[in-house]
Amino acid sequence: MSQQFLNKYEKEKRVIELHLAGKTIRELASELRMSFTSISKIIKAYERKAKREESNQSTQPKKPPISTQAFKLFKDGKKLTDVAIDLQLPARKALKLWSQFLRLERMYECYEFYQLFQSHIPQLLAISTFIKMNKVNK
Repeated sequence: MSQQFLNKYEKEKRVIELHLAGKTIRELASELRMSFTSISKIIKAYERKAKREESNQSTQPKKPPISTQAFKLFKDGKKLTDVAIDLQLPARKALKLWSQFLRLERMYECYEFYQLFQSHIPQLLAISTFIKMNKVNK
């Protein structure tokens, strides 16, 4: 196949192949009948792309988002304050994540109940115990 009939992409591919094989720009120019400038542009673009791909692959695996980390800790039974400390979160952010976790677990109504009746919980438990002990019908 004659080099005259190569399209742009085939020429670029051939330049890269020969460059990786160790040919100089001068040798490439005479073999492919291209200018030094065109060959240099192709090689530089290839090297930039290779460097980008290398840096993307060499980076450490990304940490999951803070919300995911917090949800995992909540699921493992960590307290709100422990999660805030472990993830170095401000109190508002930790509380927001905790309420989101409760919603996901369908336990948010329990939390709302606790917020409304937290001062009355001992009395409610006493009433519940009395009902159970005396076998009071509903």
